Amino acid sequence: MGGWGAPAMRRYHRARFHPRVDLAAGFDAAWHFLDGPAYRRRHNERGELEGPVGQFSEWAILNESASGFALRLVADGTMEVRVGELVAMRPHDRGTVQACLARRALSARGSKLVMGLEALASRPLAITISLPDPQALRRGEARPNREVRAILLLKLPSQKNAPALLAAHDQVWPGIEFTVTNRGRQTRLRVARRLEKTASAELYLLERGGT
Repeated sequence: MGGWGAPAMRRYHRARFHPRVDLAAGFDAAWHFLDGPAYRRRHNERGELEGPVGQFSEWAILNESASGFALRLVADGTMEVRVGELVAMRPHDRGTVQACLARRALSARGSKLVMGLEALASRPLAITISLPDPQALRRGEARPNREVRAILLLKLPSQKNAPALLAAHDQVWPGIEFTVTNRGRQTRLRVARRLEKTASAELYLLERGGT
């Protein structure tokens, strides 16, 4: 039974593997990413997501923590991400999509971009909500509503897991209410207050609306 001692010494070093992610930057790109390829299986034979050119880019995760990620743009990538921008990303090796904010960016290792992301929430959802149209109200139209694209965050950890909403600038405001359907259940929500204004979107805290 003498073979149960110390494990054999490894004669080589393992190559460090950096998981890859697909990323869309900016509200419009993030909304379309979440509405389509982000939650679908990868299709082509190289394991890449299929979608319009420039809709998303590929990055490598350098390190990850509970509060965010450090990413490096994969070789030949051309996407530019501004500091403060909203991004949506999905790792290749798991299906959990993340909504994040770009907090810092710098060039390293030649021309490859390294970016620091603050994690906002997992599993963001692209939705379309019906909201009052102030101009239509002033004109006295019978149905003064408009359809607004938004990204719903079911649980925002920084706000005690309260729901939150991302929308393009000047599309929503505190006090308005809307209904969302998730897993067959309708929920009435109210926009409580704005938490942050990013380069392409505004982040609002939500609360339960009236009946």
